[in-house]
Amino acid sequence: MAIDDEIHFVAGTPIGPAGSWDYSAVTAMSLRSVPEIFLGDQQSILRGDQYRLWLRWFFEGLVSPLAIARNAALERLDVYAVVLKRIELLYPMVDSPRRRDLTEKITDHIFAEVERIRLSVARDFADKATKLALLAERTPPRCYICGFAFSKGAQDAFLRVKGREAVRLPKLVDVFRPRLLDRDISIEIEHVVPVAAGGHGLDNLRLACGWCNKHKSSKVSLYEASHVPPKIPGFHVGAHQIHELPHPFWTIRILALRGQCRHSAGCDRTAKTAELFISLLDWQGSPNPMNLTVFCQEHDPIAADRFHAASKVAELWGERR
Repeated sequence: MAIDDEIHFVAGTPIGPAGSWDYSAVTAMSLRSVPEIFLGDQQSILRGDQYRLWLRWFFEGLVSPLAIARNAALERLDVYAVVLKRIELLYPMVDSPRRRDLTEKITDHIFAEVERIRLSVARDFADKATKLALLAERTPPRCYICGFAFSKGAQDAFLRVKGREAVRLPKLVDVFRPRLLDRDISIEIEHVVPVAAGGHGLDNLRLACGWCNKHKSSKVSLYEASHVPPKIPGFHVGAHQIHELPHPFWTIRILALRGQCRHSAGCDRTAKTAELFISLLDWQGSPNPMNLTVFCQEHDPIAADRFHAASKVAELWGERR
């Protein structure tokens, strides 16, 4: 495999903080194409999240959806008129039909956002019939993100069954996805598209474990989660010494989008049929999005080592927070 491009890219691309406020250094870096091999298995997710963010910034730079939404007198044609003026400035030499075609498509996106803001949809609360329908979607009921199977106690608590037994927290927990609180193993109604982003309707509801639900929150992109590496001295997962923990949202984003065991020999287990676990591709590296992968329990190379005493894991994550 030829690596000349990679050598040239690494040699001429400083990534340290010294150049982060230097316009020349930032501009020089922008002119370089990142070798695809560096992005690894997650390149589609990394690029997709990045491009969606750039596109949103471009649209909002043409006209503020919030400003339009706050003026009830403004409608789609008003958005179209503003966008058209900007497109005509950006593409003065392009023929009118194509400028108008681009304007129409951009206006569709912007005004959809305007309508979401104006709608200000209240959170959809599920009644008992909806809860039962969601529980019946698969047996046993599972978190739609990670495939965690809900206990009978968690199901009874979800349905508010009288005289139910208390849900017991496990003594051993996954160091990478620590369910340490009662909420973490409970069943919660999750909005796939966040309410803040306009998600509404019963078809937008799923069952999620409390851990996934609280860490997913309203974020929709890997780049919305910043990571400050914790200090973890001398902790081992089996033969592997780890120095930092994966950001919870990165874990959730990779699990939700992959949704299936990534074993090299192939595996058809998904979050609908089995619990999925996050792991590292290369244990010498950091647990960032490029270095995370997904396994089912059967194919998990650290299945016997990822679970530790809850008190120890709580200490590790307490240091991180």
